[in-house]
Amino acid sequence: HRDLHSFPTRRSSDLINELAWGYRVPGMVGTCLLPVRKVPKMKTKIPKFGKEHFKLFKTLRGLGAKSNRLPVDSKSTITLATEEHDAEYPIDYLEGQEAPDELSLRKHAAFRAKTAVALEMEAEIAEKAQNLDNYLDDNKKTLTLTDKWSDYENSDPEGDIETARDVIADAIGEEMNTMVMDRTTYKILRKHPVIKAELSDSERKVVTVDMLKEILEI
Repeated sequence: HRDLHSFPTRRSSDLINELAWGYRVPGMVGTCLLPVRKVPKMKTKIPKFGKEHFKLFKTLRGLGAKSNRLPVDSKSTITLATEEHDAEYPIDYLEGQEAPDELSLRKHAAFRAKTAVALEMEAEIAEKAQNLDNYLDDNKKTLTLTDKWSDYENSDPEGDIETARDVIADAIGEEMNTMVMDRTTYKILRKHPVIKAELSDSERKVVTVDMLKEILEI
């Protein structure tokens, strides 16, 4: 005796509607360097304070004495002007009529428009971040010859990054907390003898992203 079971059939067009072939940007890191902040209006002023936070003041107060009033902070303003960036992705009315799922079509259009704006911003941030003219002489270093990290025998990437950390800390009083590198640089660093020497004998000699963050203290 054999039980016969009927299974629901699915048209091939239903499956095709869930698939797509295309390209996408693998990842955008620009806002990790230059975070986005919302402002109330397209043109506004933001306060710029001085270095009063670093001054020492006498704050000991005797019984019945007046409070130790601090002087008013010196403050100026910076005019901030924003621009509107806009993109529109067209949907032909026939395409909309014939589409099996018009909502998915509109989602794709919205995604394409949003991605276009984001990609332009990513390119602008990349241009500004990699333009050496935007940095003071003490805040940039070009690696040449044996200083390049691809020279495993002579270069010292950990020392270079530590020097950069010190320069930033001395200039602004804050520690460096973000480092952006491309895939090629990452592959060079994870195999560099100076970096691998930081691993204990019990650890695998394969440097992961998390290990690199810990070694470089970022």
